[in-house]
Amino acid sequence: MHGKKMIAVIAVLAAILCLQCGEVTHNSGSKKQIVAEKQGTLRRLSNEHSRNMLSDKQRDLQEDTVLPVLMFHHIDDESSSPWVITQEAFENDLRIIRDAGYQPVSMTQLVNYIYYGEDLPANPVCITFDDGYLSNYELAYPLLKQYHMKATIFAIGKAIGYHTYGETDIPITPHFFYAQAIEMIDSGLIEVQSHTYNMHQTAKLETHRPVRESAAQLAEEPDDVYIQTLQDDLKAYQKEYSAYTGKMLFALAYPKGAYSELTEQTVREMGYKITFTTRADHKNVLIPNEPETLYQLGRLSVSGNTTADELRQYLADGYIE
Repeated sequence: MHGKKMIAVIAVLAAILCLQCGEVTHNSGSKKQIVAEKQGTLRRLSNEHSRNMLSDKQRDLQEDTVLPVLMFHHIDDESSSPWVITQEAFENDLRIIRDAGYQPVSMTQLVNYIYYGEDLPANPVCITFDDGYLSNYELAYPLLKQYHMKATIFAIGKAIGYHTYGETDIPITPHFFYAQAIEMIDSGLIEVQSHTYNMHQTAKLETHRPVRESAAQLAEEPDDVYIQTLQDDLKAYQKEYSAYTGKMLFALAYPKGAYSELTEQTVREMGYKITFTTRADHKNVLIPNEPETLYQLGRLSVSGNTTADELRQYLADGYIE
């Protein structure tokens, strides 16, 4: 609409200019001055119109930002679990990301892009880790520094610093401590965000009932009880995390990718600006000034079975069917 109005103004001024040109019979100096002024006005308006058109094109480009998101877990050179990859495999994945021209971005950059119009780099991608394992600090972090790539770790709050399950003596895959989390955060490359405080429990090891293996509502659980439980969990994590880091949690990856509309509603009301699922078939398209596009983002789970071609295809398309 702005462009049409501008064109109309230019057309009117052009007609006036033609009339002025036809009337130049005496006072030629004055007439020539008028013509020159109107020609200058036409050029200025034309240039403004061109700039406005360019801005429209730039906005169109901004509105089509596809964001691939990769999900990792634990790094171990000896484990055979498909959820675990070797350090060599992880480095190969970083090389693929680099060689394909993708640039890892942080959660803060995503928020600033959507809410404040700050630019993202070309070909943005998110590297994420779930659970908060010690290997993220000992094996992944050094490689991320070497390649100067940003990543986000969604840590289970209650498990931070634990090498055993909860209050038991049962050994588990070790999780990093807050001191190590702060070191990574201070590097400017790593953000530590939420995987809930204690809603990613392991049923066979849990001593309390009911067991919450995810942030999803339990069967036959009343809505008000569920909402209060979820709010209490997120509040407990926010309080602890802020006390240790001086920062706020604002991004959440749903454990096991399980959630409902009520979960999303509650999480948003708690101030979270980004949520992640485990759906690799969902194409993330970010649109400035539309916060809705930061919720329920899909991710590709990168395991020991993920091939280089599959990773390249996901980066290129933004999803895998």
